[in-house]
Amino acid sequence: SSGINAEYGNIFNTVLETIEIPFFDFEKEPGWGQAAHLPDHVILKNCSTSPHCEPPTFCQDMRNMFTFRATKDSSTIFGESKRTLVYYLDSNGKWVLQCTL
Repeated sequence: SSGINAEYGNIFNTVLETIEIPFFDFEKEPGWGQAAHLPDHVILKNCSTSPHCEPPTFCQDMRNMFTFRATKDSSTIFGESKRTLVYYLDSNGKWVLQCTL
């Protein structure tokens, strides 16, 4: 068994304890770049259902996502070969690219 539950679209491999992200196609959305300049209170109001419960990094994390969507497309992330990305959790609790399939 691969450890992947394909029926539910689970990307966590329970055998290898990795995350496997298969290729999916997406384009840059330049309009998202403007959202990266919004003040914290606007991001919290519009991007959170519980603004008072968000971690201190929430607004910056959202700005990073807005910038990502404005500047990246699927070929930037997955390459022209449309490969699957495999990540493992390192000893510092960060997901690190292990390999591509």
